[in-house]
Amino acid sequence: MLAAIAACSSPSAQEQTTAAELAALAPLKAKYAGVIMGFDIPKDTTLIVSVDLQALVDAQDDNGKAMNADSLAHWRTVWLAQHPHEHATLQLRTVDFRGNLILAGSTKT
Repeated sequence: MLAAIAACSSPSAQEQTTAAELAALAPLKAKYAGVIMGFDIPKDTTLIVSVDLQALVDAQDDNGKAMNADSLAHWRTVWLAQHPHEHATLQLRTVDFRGNLILAGSTKT
């Protein structure tokens, strides 16, 4: 009985992949401390970066675009590490705390 309960409560392969991807994105959050508030991966190929909009505005437009480009490049590296030999178009959506789209981008693997 305990084995059946343990088997039901263990994370799925997709949940494990998502957890590994989120953990691998932590350095990006540290690099942009105060601007990047968190990440979400609602679909296998989509990364949502939640930002503090005021901190992003204070960082100036060029820095926001650089952060977005850096986030997309980092997402591509992280995704490829978890999905070797797979190809996809990866999406990046940078949003504020309300979910309003601030910046977006995409790249092919």
